[in-house]
Amino acid sequence: MSKILLLLALSLASVSVLAETIVFRSGEVLAAEVTSRAPRVAHLAEADKAESPMYALVTVKLHPGREISTEDYSLSALGGLYRCVAIREENGAFDAEVWHRSPASPKKKYGLLFILQIPVSQKYDNAKFDLVCNAPGKWNRASLSVVDRHGQDFTPATSIPNTGKFPAAK
Repeated sequence: MSKILLLLALSLASVSVLAETIVFRSGEVLAAEVTSRAPRVAHLAEADKAESPMYALVTVKLHPGREISTEDYSLSALGGLYRCVAIREENGAFDAEVWHRSPASPKKKYGLLFILQIPVSQKYDNAKFDLVCNAPGKWNRASLSVVDRHGQDFTPATSIPNTGKFPAAK
């Protein structure tokens, strides 16, 4: 029995060494991805559509008692600042008319969607983007390493571990 517990402890320790989350104002960022494949977004305003856009998804889990809206965060990426256009809960659909999640569950993952006007030819793997809180104060920015999905769909939220997908700090 003690060998099994030791093996389990070592397995958990190795997972935490490989990946981590990034703390931001409302909770923890689990993953950040970009793709050229357009996700389905119901009720997306014409003004939010872009020519040859890239899409960014920041997957988060929130601290207990927190809420989240499309107005809370922007994404600073390669010289531009982009507002959040939609939020999805878990693997659900994006709906640009649903701008607020309250009360948000700390047990669920939420995806913040951004539409970027950056060339598709740009190299994105491990590019540094900042999740920017639109309210003043502490925790105004969280620096994120972004993974390029190379034209594939975003990773489903339920496939992202609660320990995050960012490389662990050395």
